[in-house]
Amino acid sequence: MKIDKLNDRMLLMIMVIFSLLVLLLPHLLRDSPYMINSESHDIIRSAELLNSGEYYDHLKGTLLDFDLYTYLIAGLMPIFPKLIIAKVLPILLGLLCSAYFYLTLRAINLSKTKSVLASVLLAVSPAYVYLFFSLNYYSLIVVLAITAVYFFIINKHTISSAFFALLLIASPFAFVLLATVIWPLKKNFLRTLRLYASATIAAIIILVSVIISTPFTYLTNYSFSHSLVDFGAAFGMNIPMILLFLIGFISLWKKINIHHRIIIGILFLLSLFNPLIMLLSGFVMAFFAASAIYLLFNRRWELKNIKNIALLLVICTILFSSLSYISRLADNPPSPELVRAIQNIPQSNQKVLTHASYESFIHYYAKRKTIVPSNESPEASEIFQSRNLKLTESLLVNSSTDTFFITSDMKLGLVWHKDEQGLAFLLENSEKFVNRYRFLGDDYSYEVWVYEPKESLP
Repeated sequence: MKIDKLNDRMLLMIMVIFSLLVLLLPHLLRDSPYMINSESHDIIRSAELLNSGEYYDHLKGTLLDFDLYTYLIAGLMPIFPKLIIAKVLPILLGLLCSAYFYLTLRAINLSKTKSVLASVLLAVSPAYVYLFFSLNYYSLIVVLAITAVYFFIINKHTISSAFFALLLIASPFAFVLLATVIWPLKKNFLRTLRLYASATIAAIIILVSVIISTPFTYLTNYSFSHSLVDFGAAFGMNIPMILLFLIGFISLWKKINIHHRIIIGILFLLSLFNPLIMLLSGFVMAFFAASAIYLLFNRRWELKNIKNIALLLVICTILFSSLSYISRLADNPPSPELVRAIQNIPQSNQKVLTHASYESFIHYYAKRKTIVPSNESPEASEIFQSRNLKLTESLLVNSSTDTFFITSDMKLGLVWHKDEQGLAFLLENSEKFVNRYRFLGDDYSYEVWVYEPKESLP
């Protein structure tokens, strides 16, 4: 193919530019000047607290859980505006990741054509776009992992050890996961331990690590649709990539040692349950998906038109799935209307009752404590579902809650499933609840209500 005639430096530059265009697309489609998604707001706020010398989050009521990413952002804040950091830093990390992924593939002697295919598939994969279109807690971990692997493969052990050490600090789970995958690459290790034994040990280590690192609530509330972006998952895999991965994995079965057969199979299954494994698996899936497309392209077809149609169908399916996901990310909150509504929440020492989807935005823009339905705050669900005024007032006093942030999606299934259900009825029909702000849009609405009792409870 013509790709093989280009030098690696040129191909690397093309891959980086392509990745840049993909990561810029959600921002170009977005009609909002604010940071995207709740995680960005949480990370920036944590970095601000770190710079101010605070280690306790008074709005959440917990100790700050700082990581390397937070420290990195806190160090950049005196130099760059936080909005620039929130938009530019993830993209820079994404470009580094894309570059080291291509270099890693070339370092294991993968052909230029397959390396380019894998890099392109990675760049348009939901896992990659989610990792690097905005700030999130996993992006630095993934960059450290791919960089450590690259320098390990090219035998730059001092540099590799430094990145592995940083990875261990950033995520002990990712460090263990990576070690179990790459240790068979050490020939000296294989002389003392058979591949079957190493695969068994690796599988046990991974399973234990997943059990420890995966939140119990994530497992108990799990649904297969939570892992597929085609079915509305916030991040995960898409069906075209899964099918190509399976084709590529089966086609290369005999070329993969038993250790990696077992580990890749286990990781693929566990990626459905663990967010970090799911995001890291995107790189492995891109590799095998590229092998599948390469196989389809080079296979002898009796009718060339059928071959071209099949390849065109594969490419269009991948592009449609990826563009659909990118478009959905571009619509992520907060919108200007949402920010304006939150900024109209009055100041108070008491809590704001809302859904967990809006908690981070209220912390960031209103600087108010929140209470949301959760195992830690069961009274929040009771308040939402109560139509008994006296019971509701008692719950509000006991939970120190006096403000309510209500949205249209909360009325359409996120909290309530019927008109005037629970608290929604009381807000509209009791004089003790005063509406302070209301925005009614074509597709969504935002309301701010305040509890103002005329007389104190006996």
